[in-house]
Amino acid sequence: MATPFNQKWAVLIGPTEYKYVRPLKYCTEDILSVAQTFKSNLGFEEQNVFTLGTGLKLEPTMEEAYHQLGLLRDSGRVQENDLLFLYFSGHGFKDKKDYLLAVNSTPKALKTTAIDVEELVGALMEIKCKNVVMFIDACREELSGGAKGMVSVGAQSKETLEREGIVTLFSCDPTDLSYEIDSLKHGSFTQCFLDAIDSGTCETAKEVYDYLMEHLPPMNTGHEKPVQKPYAVIQGAEKWNLPILQGNIKALTSNRQWDLMLDGLGSLYARQLLEAKYFEAAVELVGAFRGRRVEGDDARKLELIERLATEKLTVLPFKVAWDGIERLRIQGGSGPPIKSGLEPLK
Repeated sequence: MATPFNQKWAVLIGPTEYKYVRPLKYCTEDILSVAQTFKSNLGFEEQNVFTLGTGLKLEPTMEEAYHQLGLLRDSGRVQENDLLFLYFSGHGFKDKKDYLLAVNSTPKALKTTAIDVEELVGALMEIKCKNVVMFIDACREELSGGAKGMVSVGAQSKETLEREGIVTLFSCDPTDLSYEIDSLKHGSFTQCFLDAIDSGTCETAKEVYDYLMEHLPPMNTGHEKPVQKPYAVIQGAEKWNLPILQGNIKALTSNRQWDLMLDGLGSLYARQLLEAKYFEAAVELVGAFRGRRVEGDDARKLELIERLATEKLTVLPFKVAWDGIERLRIQGGSGPPIKSGLEPLK
C-alpha cells in the first residue's frame, strides 16, 4: 500500500548538557537514533530531518527550535497532507503550564527560556500540516541534585492537543517519572519506541501505543527502574488510525531483525531441528524480501519465520502452518506463488 503522505518531516530535540539543571546522559543519543531509524526504516529523506542536540550543528535551545519550525512554515515545502513529526527527549517541567526544558532553560525564568507546550502546538499548527505527531520523552527523574522528581508534562496541555488534533504520546503518565537506562544508553521510552519500529508490527498510532503499553513497563522493571506507562492524547478514530510508521511493516524491517531471523534459522538447522527443505525455503524467502514490502502469503510466512527464529513458535506448529499456507495457495484460496520462485513443500 502506498504511503498516504507526500513527504515526511521530523524536528528532533534532545538537550543533554543542561546549563541550569541536572544534565542528562542520553537525550542527544535518543534523537540521533530516532533520526537514523526514521531515515533507514521509514523513508524520511535526509534533508527533511532536523536534529537539535548537544554538540550538534543545531543547538537544542528554545530559539533554535522555534527558528527551525519557522523556517518550515515559511518555506512552503511542507504540504497539508505531509506527515510532521516532533520528538523531544529531555527534562519536562510543570508550573502553571507545561514546559519542555531547552539546554539553556532555567526554572527561574520559564516563560522566557523554556518551550511552552501550548505555544509549541501553536507553532506546529502554523505550518498548516494536518498530520502532526508529537512524542515527548520527559521528564527524567530528578531535575536537580537531591530534589524530588518533577511531575511530568501532559495533563495541562491535554485540551489544547485534543482541540488541534495532534497525535501525542508522552513517555509517562502526568503523575509519574520517566527514566534513562545506562545499559541501553537511551531513555526507556525512546528505546521502546525504537524497538516498536524494529519489530515491524506497528503502523498506526494505536498500534504504537499498544506496543508501548505492553513493552515499556517490563523494560523498566527488567532494568530495576519503577514502572512507567505511556500517556496518549489522541482524539478520534481517524487520529488513532493515522499510519505514523507506515513504510515499516514487513517492508523496511531493520537489518538487525533480518539477521536475527537468519541466525535463528541457522541455529535450528545446525541442531537438526528443522529439515533442509523448510530451512532452504525460509532462507530464500528472507533473502528475496529483505528491505521490501511483503503482502499476502509471503507476509504470513515471514511472520512464521520471525516467530520461529525468535523461539516464539516451535518447529512443529511452524511446519503445520507453513504447509497449510502452501495448500491454500495451490488450491487457489490465496494469492499467487511467491516471487522467489519456491516450489510448494510436500
